[in-house]
Amino acid sequence: MNILWYVDKQFDVAFDKTTWIEIIRYLQRNNDVFLITGYRKNKIQFNELNNEVIYIDSLGVPFFNRFMFYFNQTKNFEKFIKKYKPARILFNTNNFFVLKKAVHIKENYGYKSFLDIRTLSVSSDKVINAIDSYLFKCSLKVASESFEGITYITEEIKNYCQKKFNLQAHRSAVWTSGVDINLFKPRDEKNDNKTFRLIYHGNIACNRGLDKVIKALNHLRSYDIALFLLGSGNGVAGLKRLASRLKLEERVIFHPAIPYKEVPEFICKANAGILPFPNWPGWNTSSPIKLFEYLSCNKLVIATEIPAHINALQGKDFVFWAKKSSPEELARAIKEIYDRRKQFKSKDKEAREFVIKNYTWEKQAKKLEKFILS
Repeated sequence: MNILWYVDKQFDVAFDKTTWIEIIRYLQRNNDVFLITGYRKNKIQFNELNNEVIYIDSLGVPFFNRFMFYFNQTKNFEKFIKKYKPARILFNTNNFFVLKKAVHIKENYGYKSFLDIRTLSVSSDKVINAIDSYLFKCSLKVASESFEGITYITEEIKNYCQKKFNLQAHRSAVWTSGVDINLFKPRDEKNDNKTFRLIYHGNIACNRGLDKVIKALNHLRSYDIALFLLGSGNGVAGLKRLASRLKLEERVIFHPAIPYKEVPEFICKANAGILPFPNWPGWNTSSPIKLFEYLSCNKLVIATEIPAHINALQGKDFVFWAKKSSPEELARAIKEIYDRRKQFKSKDKEAREFVIKNYTWEKQAKKLEKFILS
């Protein structure tokens, strides 16, 4: 069966492209899957995928880039249908124009359409956030009324969307983030660094609570604890200024983004992962890949008590909870994990076993495949 998968990303620089690469790797065991997406600079291809990634051109100019991408996406839609003859089409897009077109012409080609929801708008820019939220609402309306189904990343985002946008009853399923347990695995090498190191990797953005972690370290000056931030984003400059102002430059270590396959090496050199996300719909309804990557590497985690973390971790005791994303609460949780660091040997193995049982990419792909084929 041929499957087209539309993904609204600049795929060459997207932090979360692993989701689609891993799921497509599984789906292509029994199907021909064609990924259609965007790019910033390079039309990169992936050895893991059987078919070439199809790239849609855009202006490459901030703000106008999205409009040109959506125009070309809609313009070329029927051409791709004729060329690849899909039986199923998956959409990760807020382009409700192409969604409407998919509805209008599907009787001519016989495909079935599904919208996949991975996130709410999480932009810290108010204008972009408002535009994204409006497009998101319109896309959900089209899909709930006319598609064969909608898939969601969590039950929380499913319930949020249905209530927030008053969606009519529709077929739905949930498949979450996952982890490659063969890539993210413990290493035998010993960590000779005496400093207790926390790690956060991925998009270093302004609205993820990382400033609260730095302020928490300011409360823990008598403890040998450091924060390692691995990645890039619009929050780096501000966090560096904050660390400098608090005279914590030696305690807050910044490292630029690296190839994905090198990330486990850095995780394994740390003592624990930290997810300081605040109580906000964008994070409450998410399924953070980094959480499962830390656990799969036998690392305990510090996490805020938001629905996304609580429901994913199912009451397990290999997580140290901060009641909210505040410097005081994060400092308390960091101190607790530091004081109990000698007890890790039994708990960290439980963390990896939990991930293997519940959150591999293969398990998530099976859920998706079963739904779109049913």
